[in-house]
Amino acid sequence: MSEFTNADKVGFVRTLLAEHNHLWDNKRAEMERFKSAYMNDFYKDKNRTNQIQVETSDGYAYIEGFIASLFSKAPAVEVGADSQGKGDKNLAKAIANRFLFTQRTQLELNSRMALIYPQSFVKMYPKDAKNILDRVGIKALSPWDVIVDRDSSSWDEQRFVGHIYFETVSAMNKKFGRKKWIPVKKEDYFEKAVAVGNGTVDVSDLPNQFLYCKVVELYDFVNNKLYFWTPNIRNQDRLLSEEDIPLTLSNGEAAAPILPLYYSRVPDQPMDGISAMKRIYDQLYEKNILRSFWANAVRRDTRQFLVREGAIDDEALAKITAGIDGAMIPVDAENLAGLISVVPSIPISSNHSIYLNQIDQDLAKGSVMAPFTRGEASKSSATEVAALAQYTASEIGRLARERDGMIESISEMYIRIIGLISEESDREVVLIEGKPTIVAPSKLDGKFKFVAQDQASTPIAESVKRQQILQLAPILGQLGVEQWKIRDEIIRLFDLPRQFSETPEVQEEVGPRGAMPQGRPDGAPFHTQPPSPEEAIAQSLRGGRGRKMPLPGEMTSTDKGTY
Repeated sequence: MSEFTNADKVGFVRTLLAEHNHLWDNKRAEMERFKSAYMNDFYKDKNRTNQIQVETSDGYAYIEGFIASLFSKAPAVEVGADSQGKGDKNLAKAIANRFLFTQRTQLELNSRMALIYPQSFVKMYPKDAKNILDRVGIKALSPWDVIVDRDSSSWDEQRFVGHIYFETVSAMNKKFGRKKWIPVKKEDYFEKAVAVGNGTVDVSDLPNQFLYCKVVELYDFVNNKLYFWTPNIRNQDRLLSEEDIPLTLSNGEAAAPILPLYYSRVPDQPMDGISAMKRIYDQLYEKNILRSFWANAVRRDTRQFLVREGAIDDEALAKITAGIDGAMIPVDAENLAGLISVVPSIPISSNHSIYLNQIDQDLAKGSVMAPFTRGEASKSSATEVAALAQYTASEIGRLARERDGMIESISEMYIRIIGLISEESDREVVLIEGKPTIVAPSKLDGKFKFVAQDQASTPIAESVKRQQILQLAPILGQLGVEQWKIRDEIIRLFDLPRQFSETPEVQEEVGPRGAMPQGRPDGAPFHTQPPSPEEAIAQSLRGGRGRKMPLPGEMTSTDKGTY
């Protein structure tokens, strides 16, 4: 590795940046069209004319339909114990869920970009906070902000990954020392940056807090190095900084605090994603053009008349034309029937309506969402609706599994970062089962298994489960399943109050020879019921039977102590 000189490293970073910029420069126009379709700004870059331009909201509805189906509650994870008994899984779960509870907005933004654009990323970054558990934040990143190894077959096998961002001159001086920067105004992907100091902008007019440098933060997994480089400096042939990659996973491999979200991938190029908006953009284009044509045609559909020139004087003609939508046009025509004739108005061809119906059908085929999930009425039978719901749930479930995979990776990365930056002197404390627990590196050092709660569960999937349990309830009763078990399952699925499962206490009457009163088949009194399997396990872990178990979705004492 010693042969990898400074010049080689700089050349390596420059080459990757140039290839990355070339790729996304070619895609800029397409990405802007996708964004405009979502933002209801379809005609933003189209030639402006005097014609009326109408845009539908199908692009926004398409993307937000996925978002509404993928996010219903705050994200959370379950944590499995280390196989060698290292670490404290309860502590890892408590602080991971505490962190995820505050990150829903960024996770939704990340999913939204992964649907509009080919893919998106999240980056975990350090924050200034008194509490050590709050010193990590996440930010959703656009695909053009992250350099990926496109020759890799999976994210874990990448040889490098980089992040391109803009840093203020003040922050650059603090992190890398004062250097001869050539600052720029902050650049947007859809609007290139302008260098300052070249006569266009006076540097003295802007403080350092508003001047920026483009920074490339590159993680080289082959050499286990982290490079920082910027083109906005006098001497571009040197790295700003070089250090060992500080973050490692539980298996000992170096890792970058950047995590991907791919909802669809190019089959033979797994590191390239597929935009969901791209699948319907042509239909959106055709529908907006057709609706604009209709809008202009309707406004030309007015009543107009022809009048023989000279047959009516100007004063009389002015009285006639005083109507709201009438217009008199003098013509010199000998064969005009009568004094006034109606100008024929040709209606819009019915082919337009047929074409619009075909566009709507193509839009429906381009979406995995069934029509009724968008509030559209259909003539489908109950059986067909159930089949559509199951299909939609399975497709949305696939996307939910991708989302859950990212949540699990974020949780694992967060635990590793907290374990890395925490010290025994920090003495941060969280409540677990009502007991204070100190956050210590040794308690977070373990190969935990992170599993997103309600994995692949979505509102549509839950709706299907609820409908099925209601249909099966009579059959389950006939098969001998106790009514109270069916009741508890319905209460759980519908997230009903826990009090619905409680039976009022009744006075027990002792019969002859101490016989139990008539009650349940198992001989238990009316006011008690055997615990469910989940409650029995939880009671055994808690060491008692006197505590009431919360239903899934209810906040536990652990949640109250950590949120």
